[in-house]
Amino acid sequence: MTAQVIFFVEKIHDREGLKAYQKAAHPTLEEAGGRVIVAYGRQEVVEGSDLAGVVVVEFPNYEAAQAWYHSPGYTQAAHLRKSGAAECHAVIVEARPA
Repeated sequence: MTAQVIFFVEKIHDREGLKAYQKAAHPTLEEAGGRVIVAYGRQEVVEGSDLAGVVVVEFPNYEAAQAWYHSPGYTQAAHLRKSGAAECHAVIVEARPA
């Protein structure tokens, strides 16, 4: 079953810093077999606080998503975002058939 890492971007403080993060993170997810399936598309928050954006990255399975998120390469890239570029919540979710 596939799995997704979902980023709920609450606030963007530094757009250039966020671009640097995206540039550094992209090669790490490709290496891990991930692909971005949603990135800052049109949205309507129907419950909860407003969001600056949503990003969904899909992986072949839950273990691949975990391995990517906790990998040294992504950890280094994530530091660019976490050091002040943006505030996010991130969740790893395993897809299940309905």
